Amino acid sequence: VATSHLSLAILLGAELERYAEALSHVDESYRINEKLGVQIGMAYDQMHRGAFLFQLGRYDDARAALDQAFSISNRTEADVKLVLAWVHLTNSQMALSKQRFPEARAEGQKAMDLGGKEAKDVALQAKQTIGMAQALSGAPQPARRLCEEAVANAKEMKSPRLLSTALLALAEVLLLGNDASGALTTSRQAQG
Repeated sequence: VATSHLSLAILLGAELERYAEALSHVDESYRINEKLGVQIGMAYDQMHRGAFLFQLGRYDDARAALDQAFSISNRTEADVKLVLAWVHLTNSQMALSKQRFPEARAEGQKAMDLGGKEAKDVALQAKQTIGMAQALSGAPQPARRLCEEAVANAKEMKSPRLLSTALLALAEVLLLGNDASGALTTSRQAQG
């Protein structure tokens, strides 16, 4: 039942961007996992909860959930590297949204390092977050390379959602690098 609630939360939040609705399901999953003492489940629940809360602009609540997910996952008996990678990715995205570019790059790199080849979606999103932080810091050329890699990775993964977000990040980086025509072309690709 907890897994079903988490699956619904992921569908509503991560895929459909209906974050407020997703929270009720992730909270129910957490309640069940906590009652049963399923630490790994609790870590995943809090990781997703933090990501959804961040998208709603509830930074303090997101931080508390991510800290709890990190704490559970970092214990030797749990050691869930995928959760740790997602926590660092969400921290990177939150830092970017607050224009804390060095922190966004550092957290994004941690996400990529922990995600490795096992979590291609984490690495892809970390690349585009790092790229955006670089471009907004005045370094659009290295940012462009990272975002182009993210687009290539998304195409390999055959994920329309990840491809559209990677293309949008690339379009923003191109615009910041004074390539308006490239940005327009890329954003039209994302729209498709």
